[in-house]
Amino acid sequence: MSISANGFPDFLGASERSTFEMHMRDIAHALCIGRMELLAGAGMSRESGVPCGAELGKLFLESILSANPTTAPSAARIDELLKRHPLELIAEAVEQIKGTKRAFLTALLTKHFVTTQYDLNAAHKTLQTLHLWFGKPLFSRIFTTNFDLLLEKTFGDCAKTITETNYSQIRECEINGLLPIIHLHGTLERDDTYQITEKDLFNPSQRFLKNELLNALYVADAFVFIGYSMSDPDFRSLYREYLNLMELRQQIAAKTYLVAPASDWAEFMLGQEIWKGRNAVWIPLDASSFFRLLRNELERISDAEVRSRLKKRLSIQDDDALDERLAELAATLEYTIDETKSFLLDSRDKSGARV
Repeated sequence: MSISANGFPDFLGASERSTFEMHMRDIAHALCIGRMELLAGAGMSRESGVPCGAELGKLFLESILSANPTTAPSAARIDELLKRHPLELIAEAVEQIKGTKRAFLTALLTKHFVTTQYDLNAAHKTLQTLHLWFGKPLFSRIFTTNFDLLLEKTFGDCAKTITETNYSQIRECEINGLLPIIHLHGTLERDDTYQITEKDLFNPSQRFLKNELLNALYVADAFVFIGYSMSDPDFRSLYREYLNLMELRQQIAAKTYLVAPASDWAEFMLGQEIWKGRNAVWIPLDASSFFRLLRNELERISDAEVRSRLKKRLSIQDDDALDERLAELAATLEYTIDETKSFLLDSRDKSGARV
């Protein structure tokens, strides 16, 4: 997918680009006022080398079918089996064939999601820069269906892993200024709490986390799914469960967005209509490009806010007059324009209050 100078795929026309620019502005505004929610899927971690989708399915199949070299299927046959069987059913087969309940499956997953160390990719690094803005955190929580802990690595010490077993600590996060990373399908710390097989995905036991997700779907002006494909089993299970709520969001003009790249115009046109039928707007970008454009919008909003405050501070109405006055003050103070802005915004009277 080739990206143009404005950040969107080359195959989009001017009208489509204008529409998506409007969507990005709406998402940025929702984020600024605390009404944007984010749910990250496996695609967020793919660029870091974390196995997902077909790669994970291949690891599962090889673990149960390739132990004996004389009977092991060819790579082509493995690919055929992957196309015919959903990932959650293959995981269930691994669990059943090995006859060790979850021990073998957990060990296999732990090796690839916990023991192996992965670096943050460009999407994680850009997301990292969005958290603190206007002097405050913009995200109150982030949802994920991933087993890896790259989101925790992204936000460092301020991140807290939340699963069904420690759900009560979400409120403590609010008090202590921590960012809850809510793992809807659990983590691999315990065999009985993570969800990957078909039985797991239809198990209603994760009620506390699902209530948190329900709350997010109710209150968010912009709910963003990122890192999911059209056939992703995680998205399909969530969509089936929250279909009515997705329809309700559409009725009250609350937008649901799906961020995922499109390879060309044909795929975009087909997918756009499919996602419209799912009550979602498809933004055809990879995660890194999306967060970069979101940051651009935040910078635009921030700059507009700064200029508004400076006009009030200097009793100036006109943008050109403001620029001239800033240039004059910068020359007098021997500051850069940005340093002059900071000086003016932080000016205080004798009591220490900003003036």
